[in-house]
Amino acid sequence: EDGGWSYYLPADLEDEHESPTPSISFTTACVVLALERAHDAGFTVDEERLRQGLERLAAMRNAEGHFEYMSLPGEGRKDTIGASGRGPACNLALLRAERAGLADLRRALAYFVEHRALLDHERGKALMHCGPEGLGSHYVLFDYATAAEAISMLPESERGVLRERVLQGLLGGRSIEGSFCDNPLIGWDCGTGLALLALNHLR
Repeated sequence: EDGGWSYYLPADLEDEHESPTPSISFTTACVVLALERAHDAGFTVDEERLRQGLERLAAMRNAEGHFEYMSLPGEGRKDTIGASGRGPACNLALLRAERAGLADLRRALAYFVEHRALLDHERGKALMHCGPEGLGSHYVLFDYATAAEAISMLPESERGVLRERVLQGLLGGRSIEGSFCDNPLIGWDCGTGLALLALNHLR
């Protein structure tokens, strides 16, 4: 209803009324990126839905430049470490629509690289959101894939150090067979697919 997208529907079995579904920042960014790619490829895209999605995404950026996990009334949770993973995707979606600049993308990537070790620490864990930072393993490789795509949007002269740092972290989770898995419940096929997307952008 607020113009963005979510990956789950909240529900209360005792509630006679349908619960509101808050938009989630990185989910909205992912859908917006898909719509932008479709538009660039010549497909017809609902321009109003795209505009609303971009506005909702921009509204989830707080005063510090971090993106809140979800769109909630009042003050959002200041999840600054988790924001390091979703920042590249959110800024990339806004950059492609000329609603953010390269400086925003640079800051998001620098913040991702600074905190990626905390994300890496969650790899392989089935139990999520239990550490002091509330991070989860189920989005680690998604974050790497979107960070790698964001790096590809920078001028070639700026990519080197970031590319090496992200590649180092990505390959740190590679199995001896050459596949990837950040969350055992999601599995190796999804993890490997996301890692291949990241590697393709880092070439």
